[in-house]
This record gives sequence, structure tokens and C-alpha cells, in this order.
Amino acid sequence: MDELFGNIFDFNGDGRTDAIEMAIGFQIMEEAENGDQEEI
Repeated sequence: MDELFGNIFDFNGDGRTDAIEMAIGFQIMEEAENGDQEEI
């Protein structure tokens, strides 16, 4: 689990990406992906 994003979403700086940080990472990625495909 720690290696999926390379600790890019390790917000508390403990060297590990916990479940909440991972969920935030997925949400950020999903929003970024959906932003490119916005419907008018």
C-alpha cells in the first residue's frame, strides 16, 4: 500500500501512506481525471 503512489500523499510525513491518505489520493486523481472530461 505504501508504494502505490510512492508516498506522494503522505500528508503527515510519517513515511507511510495510511488508508485515509490513500483515499484522499484516489479522490484527487479521480477529480483530475473527470476534470478533463467535463460535460457542458
